[in-house]
Amino acid sequence: MKERETLIKVQDKGELLVLLRGRQLRVRPEDLPVSSLWIPMEELEISDEWGDPMYTVKVRNLEKNTEILAVWI
Repeated sequence: MKERETLIKVQDKGELLVLLRGRQLRVRPEDLPVSSLWIPMEELEISDEWGDPMYTVKVRNLEKNTEILAVWI
């Protein structure tokens, strides 16, 4: 299932994403160069990802057309 969420904060050089509803995602280390460039108020599309046993959330930045893997914390 896909959902849309607004990014409100990028912390720790892209390692942690804070969403509008207060939920947080920890970004896969390989994806830090991508997530560190994201800025608050960008729209994200969030869906389940089954290809990685640890990082089970795919996050796509709709404004930059980039995506990363993450895990809910």
